[in-house]
Amino acid sequence: MSSERVVTLKIDGDLAKGGRVPLDILAEKLKALQDMVLAAAQVVRPVLAKGSGRHKETAQRKVTAKDACQLVFRDFRKNCLTLEAELPETDALFPEYVDWGLQSVDRAGAVLWAIQAKDERRLVDLVPESSRRLNLLKKAEHLMPRASNYSISLTTANQFVDFQTQADAYIHGLEARIAAERQSDIRTIIGEVFRSDSDAGTFGQIGLKIRGHHVVCDLTSDTKTQIREYSPGVFAEVTGKALLTKTGKIQRITETHHLRALGMEPLPWTRIIFGEQDFQLHRPLIVDVHFDEEGWTYESKELGIMGYGRQRREAAQTFQQDFAACWDNIAQAPDSILAHDALGLKAEMLALVRRVGRAE
Repeated sequence: MSSERVVTLKIDGDLAKGGRVPLDILAEKLKALQDMVLAAAQVVRPVLAKGSGRHKETAQRKVTAKDACQLVFRDFRKNCLTLEAELPETDALFPEYVDWGLQSVDRAGAVLWAIQAKDERRLVDLVPESSRRLNLLKKAEHLMPRASNYSISLTTANQFVDFQTQADAYIHGLEARIAAERQSDIRTIIGEVFRSDSDAGTFGQIGLKIRGHHVVCDLTSDTKTQIREYSPGVFAEVTGKALLTKTGKIQRITETHHLRALGMEPLPWTRIIFGEQDFQLHRPLIVDVHFDEEGWTYESKELGIMGYGRQRREAAQTFQQDFAACWDNIAQAPDSILAHDALGLKAEMLALVRRVGRAE
């Protein structure tokens, strides 16, 4: 089992001397940890590929969050009580594509780090959707120490957080702000246009289909002139005053202040940058861009590489990450350890990449 798939929970302080932690507290913290990872899984939920492609069948599997993220007991140490749990292994050809469990643990750890650092901006970047952010905060609240005689620390592959004191006050403040946000009037939504009516309402309306439900947006005098550009099937971004349900779901946009079409034109990339690597290509790599109710997809049919994300930027970054992973793990690997299809991908990447420099 790779160490990056291991999560370590430590309970320390007077309460945990000799590793003798009360069972009710231990059970609460273990359940809170699992709930936190499952809540994070809903934020980073992968978008399943559609259609065919060289690596889609082996890289994409229809799994549930529980399949990917259910932690299992691995080991524990006494003194202060330290417990290790691990994620199930993935059997994908390229684990970076579908390692939902690892992504979920990373996101949960990053959220806890943002809470520890009291970095609300980082927290919003990690979980843009307020309802999911509120859900994660509630799970984190159960993981925090409820008394001053013990502390909780969590270690993942990329994060270490240590809560020495109660963080309830800060979390409650964040929850209150989210509740206030959900009553505020400005929201941005993205979806497929299902109707465009210049005669409806005062200035006309546009309707977007978003994740299985329909949202009608009332236009203002500033946006009514654009409506003819938005025929059914076009994808659009709308920002305006939102009418929300009791659960915080957008029911209607009552004033559309900003309206723009989202281009789906293929991208001819001549450079791909990920981390410190700057890949300069001999010729443009055509990256197709798609959007549906699940989110954004960036795809190179030539290489069989895809990137997915709820946000367009996240999909682009995932594509760049997977390109770099294929370069490091396949294009630079000895032929003797590669399968037939991987050998083909190696040859294509070596022919495509002119040089790899250091990103500035």
